[in-house]
Parts: sequence; structure tokens; C-alpha cells
Amino acid sequence: MNYCNQPNKKEKLFSLYIHWPFCRKKCSYCDLNSHVRDSIDEEVWINALLKEMHYWSQYAPYEMESIFFGGGTPSLMKPSNINKIINEAKKLWKCSSSNGSNEWLSNSNEEIEITLETNPSSLESYSLQDFRNAGINRISFGVQSLDNDILKLLNRTHNAEEALNFIKQSLDIFDNVSADIMYGLPTQTLDILQNTLDKLLDIDLKHISIYELTLQKNTLLNHQIENKELFLPHDDKVADFYNLILKNCEKNEYKRYEISNFSKKGYESLHNKNYWLSKQFVGIGPGAHGRLFLNNDDFSNMSKKMSEYNQCDFNVINSNDIKKSINSINEISSNPNIQNYYSTENIKTPEKWLKHVQNLEHGLRNLEKIDTQAQIQEFIMMGLRLVYGINMIDFENRFNVNIIDILSKEKIDNLLKHNYIQVDKNHIKLTKSGIIRHGSICKYLVF
Repeated sequence: MNYCNQPNKKEKLFSLYIHWPFCRKKCSYCDLNSHVRDSIDEEVWINALLKEMHYWSQYAPYEMESIFFGGGTPSLMKPSNINKIINEAKKLWKCSSSNGSNEWLSNSNEEIEITLETNPSSLESYSLQDFRNAGINRISFGVQSLDNDILKLLNRTHNAEEALNFIKQSLDIFDNVSADIMYGLPTQTLDILQNTLDKLLDIDLKHISIYELTLQKNTLLNHQIENKELFLPHDDKVADFYNLILKNCEKNEYKRYEISNFSKKGYESLHNKNYWLSKQFVGIGPGAHGRLFLNNDDFSNMSKKMSEYNQCDFNVINSNDIKKSINSINEISSNPNIQNYYSTENIKTPEKWLKHVQNLEHGLRNLEKIDTQAQIQEFIMMGLRLVYGINMIDFENRFNVNIIDILSKEKIDNLLKHNYIQVDKNHIKLTKSGIIRHGSICKYLVF
């Protein structure tokens, strides 16, 4: 059976991610693509971001649903430069008119959701109003905790008082404000976490993201744990932290719409939902990732151009490392008019990325064709993160097959028997007991 993965009308939309890799200091737990520099020529970096946007506009002639400035600390950019990026993006791509499904957008005068990540720190030299005037309409604070000892342990640049003051100020300027909270931290207790939740939930944020600490190699925190300078809480305590967050969010009318995300009615993050719905996105900046439908002629032209530059660490990869469990899925046609799905990955080192963009107009390191089997696996794993699960109609529109027909009936029945999933006419979703087993259920289903 030949399953054809063609973009339907909905998939002519995309989200734009802009990565600013610079920070004031490195957090002790962070292994993201963030770098501390004594000084940079910001205009040079902004011009490179704009140049890479122009490059991708020829291969992604779609409508833009959202823009997300991440990092690093993108609020270190001048608001005037953020405005320049937003305006250029709107010139290169038409803003989508399909955001009626987002209640906040449909009730506002905003064209699309435009998010800026920032730290609630007095080290930031620009005012929140400057960013609002620049075109930002949603702001996301990396709070992590409101316990000063934990903030110091994490090497954060703010203290609890600064964080609360910045967030309260933001509510006078932005209607849509989000905050990140971490749990499972060294020295963290239920009382400490409860205190953070009490203070944050009391000021009527529209969105909360929660993250369990995951130790990463080559971070200061991992070194401290390995040397027994600090200790992680036991798994049962981490589960208690998670349940405490669930209880508090539900009590304060925050609806969980994804495993780690909660919002007031109508304030789900459109940009992040697009990741979980396996939609297209363009990644701009050092280390940025993307997912795009490209036809074979576009792919050939890109590969040919890049092969002319031997100094470039560019790899073209055909994904064939995932070959398990989903019933025999054939490769889609090699017809040059057929659009295939590609993963893009930019060079991580900022200075190396900059040089590539200046020479080649892009900073690509890898361009990977994702075969249909891998796409289906990704679609299932990402979709099951959402509380309403996988939309079976969207799945069939994309892959031209009913999802039930390619999954093992025995496995589906077993998950139903243990009350880990629910299946109705249009959706497959995890139950409350299934959500906490998301990883193992996905492996069971598709690997």
C-alpha cells in the first residue's frame, strides 16, 4: 500500500521561529543553544536573520500563523530590531486569516500571535512597553521558581521580587502573559513549590508552562549532582510536585491542553500547538530547527548550490533509521512534482552560522528528508501530548489512510483495557492515567 503524504489546505500554513542565541549568563541547568559574549555588533546579527528569512521565503510560500522569538534571551535585542524582523516577515509572508480558532486572537485586533521569551530581570535594559510597541503581543517569562535560594542555585539573573514586579507590570501592557515553572529541582519542597504557585496564580496569568528538570551533560548542575554537591528529589516526590501543580491549576481555572501547558480559556499558545500538531515551521538563527514540505526540484537546487561550497558542514540525510512496528509503509513517489517533508537544522555555533548566512544566505547544517513512516510516528507522538489527542481526520487528510488501519488492533485494545487511551469517532487521546505514561505508551504503539 502506498500512502501519499501531501500537504492539504491547512498545511499551507506555517509558524516562524527566530532564535537569538545570546544571554547575560548561563543558567546552571541549561544545555540550550545559548552563549555569553562580552559584546556583539547587533546590527550585523539582525541583518543575518533578515537575510536567512529572505532565503526561506522562496521555499516556503505559505501563510504565516505565528512568530516566536526564542533563545537565548531574545529580549536582549533592541525593540527596534524586533520590529524590523516582524515587519520584514509580514512583507515576505502573508499573515494567515485562519486564526478564528484562537479565541484570544479572534477577540483582539491582532493579526497573528507574536511571542517574545524574556527573563523577569532588571538586567534587561528595555521597557516592556517598547516591546509592545515593536509588535510583540504575547510575552513569556522564564520564572522557574519564586524561591530565592533555588533561583541562585539555578544561576538565574532575577530574584523573586523582581520576577513578580516585572510580571505585574506586564499585565498592564500585555493581555497575553505566560510564565514557566520548573519542578523536580534540588532543595525544592512541596511548600516551596506551593508558595511559587500561590504567588503566580494569584496575579491572573493567562498561561502556565511547567517543566520537569532533566539533567543534561556538560551543565553545571549535572556536575554538581555527579559530585554529590546537590541531590535530586526521588521519583515519588517528583510525582507529588506534578500532582500539586495539576491541583492548583485546576482550582484556578487553568485548563491543561497539553502535557506541560495550561491556559485560561482561549489563551492556548498557538505557536507551540503547531509543533504538537506536526505543522510546518521555519527556523531562523543559530541552531534553529524547521519542518517543511519541499518539492524535489527545490531540494535538488538547494543541494546543488550547497555542494559548491566545500567549506560548509552541510549534510543531506535520507531518514531511514526508524523501521519498526507500523505496518509496511512504502516510500512516497519520487516524482519531482511531489512534495516531500523535510527537517532543517541550522549550524549551532553563532559565529559559524553568521559566516554561512553571509556567504550562502542560509545557515543550514542538515536537510533531512523524513520518510512517511517517521512522519507518522512523529505525528502520533506529538499528537498524543495534546489532551484532545490525535485528530483522525487530519491524520487521514495528510497520509491518506485511517490511523486505526495502521496501528496494531491488539495494542489499541490493550491500552483501552487498561484505561490508558480513549477512542471516539474523530480522536485518539490519552486518559489522565495515560498522560503520565505518555513516553512509554508512544514507544509501545509505534516502535
